[in-house]
Amino acid sequence: MINFCEVTYVNQIEVPNSDPGPPHADLAEVLRFMRPVAECGFEFLPPEAEDQNVRTRFRIPARRDPDQPGGRLFLSCEPGFRIDNQCPVFLLNLSAHVLPDEPSLDSAWEALDIGHDWVVKGFRDVTTERMHAVWDEIEEERA
Repeated sequence: MINFCEVTYVNQIEVPNSDPGPPHADLAEVLRFMRPVAECGFEFLPPEAEDQNVRTRFRIPARRDPDQPGGRLFLSCEPGFRIDNQCPVFLLNLSAHVLPDEPSLDSAWEALDIGHDWVVKGFRDVTTERMHAVWDEIEEERA
């Protein structure tokens, strides 16, 4: 019996022009819903954080009744370092947990399709235009 489907996307994001070692770039460079620390106007804290992380959850509406939850999209973004060169990166994880409409294989495939859409479109929505431009340049270089 299938009662739960999950689609997970993990991306290692390097902010351009980051030097090896700490500090990390501001998370607002990667995620569009973050505010740059320097713009917070702290009176005591420095205008730069050493690193940041975030966890966020979005409701996925049910197909049969959009007012009800059909699942959740979980987002987490954690700081890390590349092993080979110690360059700071952010590990962005998007995980869609979707309830199939019924415990059948066909319904599970439909739930996985929904989860895939939410992960792919959610990634595009939460990441910044600056990072989109960087990734577009990388794709052009590969072509």
